[in-house]
Amino acid sequence: MKYLSRALIAFYSIIMSLCVMSCENLMFIDAAQLYRVSFETNGGTEIEAYRTDIIAKVPDCKKEDAEFLGWYTSSDFSSDKITFPYELKEDTTLYAKWVQKYQVLFETNGGSEIAGYKTSVVKDAPITLKNENIFIGWYTTPDFSGEAASFPYTLTEPTVFYAKWAQIFTVQFETNGGSSLADIRGSSILETPISTKTGYILKGWYSDEDLLNPVTFPLILSGNCTLYAKWEASSDITYTVEHYKQSEDFTTYNLAASEALQGATDSLTQAKSKNYSGYHYKNFEQKKVAADGSTVIRIYYDIDSFMVIFNSNDGTNNTYNQVFFYNQSQKLITNRFTRSGYTFEGWTTEINGDVKYNDSESVKFTLQNNTSKHLYAVWSYGETITDDTIQNLDLSNLDDSYTVKVTGEINQYSLMRLAEKIEKANNNITLDLSRTTGLDIICGTKENTSVFKNCKNLTSVVLPEGLVTIGAYTFAYCGALKAISFPKSLKTIGNNAFYYTGLEKLLLSNVEVIGKSAFEKCSSLSKINMSGVKTISSNAFSSCSSLVDVVIDAQIIDYRAFEACNNLTSVTLSKSVKRIDGYAFQKCNNLSYVIFLDKKNWYSTSNSSSPVDVSDSAVNARNLILCLGGSSWYKK
Repeated sequence: MKYLSRALIAFYSIIMSLCVMSCENLMFIDAAQLYRVSFETNGGTEIEAYRTDIIAKVPDCKKEDAEFLGWYTSSDFSSDKITFPYELKEDTTLYAKWVQKYQVLFETNGGSEIAGYKTSVVKDAPITLKNENIFIGWYTTPDFSGEAASFPYTLTEPTVFYAKWAQIFTVQFETNGGSSLADIRGSSILETPISTKTGYILKGWYSDEDLLNPVTFPLILSGNCTLYAKWEASSDITYTVEHYKQSEDFTTYNLAASEALQGATDSLTQAKSKNYSGYHYKNFEQKKVAADGSTVIRIYYDIDSFMVIFNSNDGTNNTYNQVFFYNQSQKLITNRFTRSGYTFEGWTTEINGDVKYNDSESVKFTLQNNTSKHLYAVWSYGETITDDTIQNLDLSNLDDSYTVKVTGEINQYSLMRLAEKIEKANNNITLDLSRTTGLDIICGTKENTSVFKNCKNLTSVVLPEGLVTIGAYTFAYCGALKAISFPKSLKTIGNNAFYYTGLEKLLLSNVEVIGKSAFEKCSSLSKINMSGVKTISSNAFSSCSSLVDVVIDAQIIDYRAFEACNNLTSVTLSKSVKRIDGYAFQKCNNLSYVIFLDKKNWYSTSNSSSPVDVSDSAVNARNLILCLGGSSWYKK
């Protein structure tokens, strides 16, 4: 009895364990996270539902005359197609998607047979072969009406495809002297066959050798045949005309242009010369047009030559000549004329004109062939001296304006002696120092008076290249001085250097410093052209009453630089300007516009934290007239 009780207890324990672990036991299901999966096969073979946490592989299902497309979680297949293995998160129903298969048959119409089968899509065009025929395509109607089927082809019903064929024929070509053509095998010729024959144009193809029956393309063939070419002599055979211009060293000819013209075979060419400035063509002959287009006509052009006639213009002798070539750089023959009491200045193109060409200058002229150009000697009433002959200079009894040219090495002492001579002049003096050497600085005097003091008749000065500094008061109070030519080497113009002169215009390039009052009270100064200047010092242009508008290209515009320029109305400041002193344009009461070409990052010394708005040119003018409130403007 004791053993029986123990056996019953063990059996009861096993039964209880099996119940707890049963797939339908809710406690076990919840603990093991197993979910029920059902299958809607939509006409396919049935699949029993079961519980699991993952579907390891695609459930197998079949349906007659249908192709399985996949399992979906939505009955309308709007969800994504399931991929396997598929992990379950809840009880799920899977829906099978199918596409119907239809019977497809092939009528090859004499071609190799193709077996019928069932499918939903005919993916590729079925292949069939038929001797001496070209396959045209598959059609769904026996009379081949409509368009040929394209593949892949989706079936919506049982379908029969019909093969369409075209019979193959052989076409031979008699080109009648043209380039040969290979035989064509096919059912048609879509485009006109191309054959060429030098000097001829293909007019067409004919079905008979007498060329009576033309054919057109595309041509549908009905049997083997021969086609015959018809030709017509060409009237547009190309030939070449080349134009050669003489080289500048006169040693050869260079091809300048080549043109293709057309003409009839064996006719004469119609080549024409071109008009090249400074050139004239040489005679040439026409040729017959070769059928192969190899004809070339070459036309040669020589550089025009002409005569330059030098006239003494009241000097000794009369004329002499020089041959020139069009636009070729040549040196003028050195002057052979003299004139008592006068200095030869150069050449002009008019009898009383100004100098246009210097003696022995390299020039280019652009005259036509066999013409001439006259140059007239320009004489100036004056003389050329050296440092040694300054002492002999006498300017006290002149009949007209006089030019003094100085050559050779000179120094400060030379200028002092020369100034003493000019002071005694009784007529206007032009001083030309351009051919001197050794003068790199003109020093001011100890008494701060002009080196050329009391030179009331000094009207024009040409300074030499190599001059770096014009010292203080050099030309001050030269009231008749209207023109000055500065050298490129000049870097500094000293204080009061041109104070109270009669200068009318200035050209200043790369001068580093324009000194204090350098051009003050130059009341006739109306035009200033400056570039690359670093500093315009205080009062440099003050009281220049003829200035109306000025473009300033300088880094620093100092205190009172343009003070009391009463007629100044417009100022343009270049991008080089970095600082403007507050009183630079004081008393310029008519100043209306001040234009900054660089409007960014301007500040005032009275408020360095906020930029100044310089966009309004009228406002700028008012600010500058009011001396910027005693402040300066500067660029960061």
